[in-house]
Amino acid sequence: MTILELPTAAQLHRKLLYGKTRADVSEAMKRVLRDQQMGLTIPSERQTLTMFLNDWLENTVKPKNKQLTYRSYEWIVRTHLIPGLGRTPLVKLTPQKLQSFINERHASGLSATTVKHINATLRAALSQAQRWQLVYQNAAKLITLPRSVRYEAKILTPEQAKQFLLHLNGQRHEALFTVALTMGLRRGEILALRWSDIDLEQASLEVRHSLERVKGEGLRLSEPKSTRAKRALRIPQVCLAALTAHKVAQEKQRLWAGSKWQNGGFVSQPA
Repeated sequence: MTILELPTAAQLHRKLLYGKTRADVSEAMKRVLRDQQMGLTIPSERQTLTMFLNDWLENTVKPKNKQLTYRSYEWIVRTHLIPGLGRTPLVKLTPQKLQSFINERHASGLSATTVKHINATLRAALSQAQRWQLVYQNAAKLITLPRSVRYEAKILTPEQAKQFLLHLNGQRHEALFTVALTMGLRRGEILALRWSDIDLEQASLEVRHSLERVKGEGLRLSEPKSTRAKRALRIPQVCLAALTAHKVAQEKQRLWAGSKWQNGGFVSQPA
């Protein structure tokens, strides 16, 4: 590997340029000189990855994404990236250093999927760093990720599903699991269902929200990530019967509870 020290315009710092060949270093030198001539930012070595990631989370991710997305990025940054790479100057995060980190994470027992999520988070952050002219390249785009082992889902057979529903007959959560088995909804979508989303007479159901847990706020309804996630579905007969019975039972509970009833229209019964 060839290394060249290049003084900055102010002559206060020296810039290390890395490359596999002299041609790579020469190209990097031309790029830095061109940036200087155009008045573009020369990345500083004082900013660590920790400093940048914290700023990225607060000023880029948080204002533009759903709370659940922010929490996912924040968890990966706090749990993996900062402990493993946080002290590294942002401009010195090379593909070689990142490849070593990724390999170590995978060797420590993390699944290939988790390692890919870690790299995807860093890749998104470094893309922003490139737009801000804080780095010359996105190291997360240049590494080799571990091969994923294809997950084989265990699906109930029609007979197993039938036996499961028979076992739930008359149970408090019979309707919930019947919806889960027959409607193909996500967990958050099932828990967010309200009676205003369901038309028992027309045997139809509209998915309009998802229930998510927000740090410091508890549970709250959120809008689907895309317009395609909002959809209208036909309710199969077995599910329609379970929902109808559930609504009758819930109405009886509401009348019995009187002013203490706090369900707020959700299909799921209160604890």
